[in-house]
Amino acid sequence: RALERRPATLAMLCKTATARKFLRYAWQNDGRIAHAALYRIEAATHFDAAVDACLLYLRTGSSGPCEADVYPALDASTRAMRIGLVGKDLVADLQAYNELRRFEGLCPFQWRSGVKHDCAAIMELRRATDGTLENGLGERLDIEPDFVFPLLKCSDLANSRLTPQRFVIVTQRFVGDATASIAEKAPQTWSYLQSHAARFLARKSSIYKSAVPFALFGIGPYSFAPWKVAVSGLHSSARFHAIPPVGDRPVFFDDTCYHLSFQSEEEAVLVANILNSPACQRFLSSLIFTDAKRSITVDLLHRLNLSELAREAGLELSWQQITRARYTTAAEPVQLALLMEEPARY
Repeated sequence: RALERRPATLAMLCKTATARKFLRYAWQNDGRIAHAALYRIEAATHFDAAVDACLLYLRTGSSGPCEADVYPALDASTRAMRIGLVGKDLVADLQAYNELRRFEGLCPFQWRSGVKHDCAAIMELRRATDGTLENGLGERLDIEPDFVFPLLKCSDLANSRLTPQRFVIVTQRFVGDATASIAEKAPQTWSYLQSHAARFLARKSSIYKSAVPFALFGIGPYSFAPWKVAVSGLHSSARFHAIPPVGDRPVFFDDTCYHLSFQSEEEAVLVANILNSPACQRFLSSLIFTDAKRSITVDLLHRLNLSELAREAGLELSWQQITRARYTTAAEPVQLALLMEEPARY
């Protein structure tokens, strides 16, 4: 702020993620940056720090393009790529993005994060060698199956381990749903939860402060749809999987994953194929910052123009068939009002 109308040069060693946040703020608030560049440094070598870091270099005092060259090292003379601001979002590779920007749009489906409970030692279970369920504390459980569902985590999705080896206790059908009825429907489950009530009360997030006992977040009718298309949010390789139910139970995901919900295998497989198509993968690569703590976000996924991607992948006819069926039957509400109010984000 002090330099926004003064000609000056700023050079600072910082985390690369911090440099991007700084540039985004300046570009969005007329910070008058004439030129900016990031020079990557080996933080492990120089500072014994396991972090992606850089030298942020910029000149202020006049407005330049909302772009910054990224160099692979301090002494590099040729940039590796150029980042920039497009609309309200940063783009990791401007050249690749500009070549593929026809795939920018507004996804007609609602991406959701997985279930959030912040009590993995109690809520997430595995099958012990004798076939019983076991929690993270090594306790063997004898509880009813009513509230137990198969679970996949981000590492499972990233490594294509798609047969669930974990389970999660799902205490609600939607956010704010009362949990006291578990005592009547599944008394052993309720007793188990009550025996660890102190751990639930110790959850630090403020979202639980006024919630019912054993509350979840990231839960709703969409969580119980039979078919899902899911991706890890923590891995820079965006591999999408169509996940079927296990027996009569829908598969759940932890809160480091994102998913779409579908009623049929046909829909799920088609959307997964579109998302895994070469064009979609190239476009995502232009957007993803691989050093980010969470490389893939809901905002990023909502930027995908599935109609254009389906056309590019030769799947336009199948795409039109499933979208027409959705508009007609409203099996999973599509954001038609949003699409009409905001036909393009940029």
